[in-house]
Amino acid sequence: MSLGRRFLATGMTLLLATSITTAPARADDTFSGFGNSAFMSSMMDNVRMDSLHRHMQTPHDGDQPRAPDRKAGPIKPTLPAPPPAKAHPTRYVASPAVTARVREQFLAWIRQTSGSQGEAAMRQVMQQHDIFALWTKQMQSDGLKPGDLADAFAAYWVQNWQMANGVETTRPAQVMAVRRQVAASMAGFTEAQRQELAEVFMYNQFVQGTAWIEAGQRGDAAMKRKLGDAAVIRFRNDMKLDLRALKLTDRGFVTA
Repeated sequence: MSLGRRFLATGMTLLLATSITTAPARADDTFSGFGNSAFMSSMMDNVRMDSLHRHMQTPHDGDQPRAPDRKAGPIKPTLPAPPPAKAHPTRYVASPAVTARVREQFLAWIRQTSGSQGEAAMRQVMQQHDIFALWTKQMQSDGLKPGDLADAFAAYWVQNWQMANGVETTRPAQVMAVRRQVAASMAGFTEAQRQELAEVFMYNQFVQGTAWIEAGQRGDAAMKRKLGDAAVIRFRNDMKLDLRALKLTDRGFVTA
């Protein structure tokens, strides 16, 4: 996953950056993210954060297995592998009604944070480009697919971690490990809720990634730091996670 190329090929970066990063009389709202309000809080209450945190407690003295301690006595026989983990429903069939509702909520948020000019610019972008199709094109090289809440959340989480830590690229194996890591924590949502939350994550990834790319093109290190700090605050408030205390590995996120 490359922050430097995400959403860049469409040629819309300058338009979006003008509408959503230079206008904000309420910049804090812009950086907090669309949906990070009572809606996001209530939805995230259904995420099994205990499961998510438990998956990140794995020791990580490197990815190589530790040699046996010869002083500890005879080596015990290898136990049989546990049965495969129970599948958790994370996929959804997109409902046009849900998509339309989330789109209008997103545009209302743009209007609130960037004014009517920002909303008009975003409507123009959305008339010319399918944001979810752009997401699909950019994320497919990492193995992520549309129509799945776990995929959307994994992409959103990895991007925010990259912004918080100034990491420009990741490997597909790392991204897919995060996807597996979060899937079990997504139980408890209805299909409509899975779609709504996934689309909120994709819109936020789009806006935040665009702002990051545009700041990099301008050489605006201060803005990139601000965006990275905002990512830290978002995850601390919504997920109870410290992005700068996490390490991304081929097993997903682990505590650093």
